[in-house]
Amino acid sequence: MDRRNTNTSNLRAATNRPNQLPAAPLADARLLIVSASGTQRDLLVSQLSGHVSEVVTVEGVDAARQRLQGESFSLVMVSVQDDFEPARQLCECRPGVPVMAIGETPSIEHAVRALRSGVVDIVSATARGGELLSRAAEALRRGREVRVRDERILRLRRLAKRLNEAREQISHSVGGLCTDLTNAYSDLSDKLTIVSAASEFNTVIRQELEIESLLRAVLEFVLTKSGPTNAAIFLPASSGDFTLGAYVNYDGPKDSAEVLLDHLASGLAPKFEHTTGVEVMVGRGQILARAGQVGDWVGDVTMVTFACHNADECLAVVTLFRDRRNPFPETLVPLLEVLSDLFAKQLARVVHVHHRHLPETKWGKSWEQSDKQDPDENLPDIDLAA
Repeated sequence: MDRRNTNTSNLRAATNRPNQLPAAPLADARLLIVSASGTQRDLLVSQLSGHVSEVVTVEGVDAARQRLQGESFSLVMVSVQDDFEPARQLCECRPGVPVMAIGETPSIEHAVRALRSGVVDIVSATARGGELLSRAAEALRRGREVRVRDERILRLRRLAKRLNEAREQISHSVGGLCTDLTNAYSDLSDKLTIVSAASEFNTVIRQELEIESLLRAVLEFVLTKSGPTNAAIFLPASSGDFTLGAYVNYDGPKDSAEVLLDHLASGLAPKFEHTTGVEVMVGRGQILARAGQVGDWVGDVTMVTFACHNADECLAVVTLFRDRRNPFPETLVPLLEVLSDLFAKQLARVVHVHHRHLPETKWGKSWEQSDKQDPDENLPDIDLAA
């Protein structure tokens, strides 16, 4: 039997095997052949024509790169010798397009170098017919796998980016929520502290039904919350003036304390008789602007002053002051706003007990008469600092 006929029959049989000649993947393929040899380009075109959609040939890498940048190809076949740099450049030019190297005598070393350069396969230049087509089809399949993998990686990266953005948003939201919760807890803790102190204060003063003991209890309690400070409580008289009810001299000269307190009774208390809430004045300037010449008497201090009202009537004016370099606690003002109401209610209760035989319109006159008879009975001069 003629050996050539046998080889032809074997080639035809191999060509007809579906697993060696998968025509479907090649049918729509557009190939780019890069070779400096015109004979090799023509040979490859003759073998691939009819099995692929289109075959384009160029001589060098530069021309191939231009075609790849402007056109779409399914597979690139590049002729290589010992230098795989052209193959590497083409692989980097269009990462999604598979590149198959064609070498004169491929070896294991060439295969390793080819794979390192990024090509999907290396085939011998002597490959013909079914072998060339099957290797081209396999290169296309690998190229599709690479594209699918790259698309999956790209999709995963996009998902990871969105997840990271969502994580940052959640982290920011959680951080903001934690801050809000911390602030809320701090506010609640401060309010609970005030409620607890107010309850304690109310328990202490409700036991006092005498003016002297009540004023002393109030000053002692306030000092536990404010720390060492000068303090005074002024009570209204029926004449419209205010008189000293009790005081604490913390750091003022004892020989001038009475004069200072008299000025506060006449200059400070009337200005706060009709005010609501607790006012804080820091420094001589603010005190002068709010209370006039009182600022010259007390000096450069921080002064906290408030009036105690019950049934629209001022029953007392309380003031605390000390060197501005030693400020009062931030929690003192909201606490005093609560204590002032409790103090006013207890003062009204004490007045009612002391004057229960008179109508309410006569309570002030009765106080004034009591002051004339015994000034120390209702308005004691209490110096707790001493």
